Amino acid sequence: MSYRRFDTDDLVVSADSITTPAWTNNVTTLTTFFTSSTQTATNAGKYYYHIYDTGSAAGEIQFAVAYGHRKGSGSALFNSGEDGKSYSSAVYGQFRTLITGDEDTDFTFTSASTSYTPDNLYFISVQRSRFREKILPGTMDLKFTNGSNDFKR
Repeated sequence: MSYRRFDTDDLVVSADSITTPAWTNNVTTLTTFFTSSTQTATNAGKYYYHIYDTGSAAGEIQFAVAYGHRKGSGSALFNSGEDGKSYSSAVYGQFRTLITGDEDTDFTFTSASTSYTPDNLYFISVQRSRFREKILPGTMDLKFTNGSNDFKR
């Protein structure tokens, strides 16, 4: 076997990017999705729900939804003797630390001169295998429908 010296001509530099839909089977829009009663009944289901592309056992996880409350409301307590220590407070605290980098800084949203610190938030985590490097800001719409009212964020 012989070796050849590495040369600068051996490099290919390209600014081309490859984009593909994040959802299973290269679907660009998820119009229906499902939870799994098996997962929601487990201990993990107290913290978050996996969301699948189909209602069958062959469905693939697309994303997860978790509910967090700053004061621990909205879910069962870990211990009935400790007020505010619940699954929702754990979720809020985990995402607060992950996003803000500080376990003491609450989420605050500012618009113009108004600031708002909500007690409760929903967190959506896209399944890591659904994208390669990152999801670009502004490339995903989330639309909630409640009867005749539509909410888009």
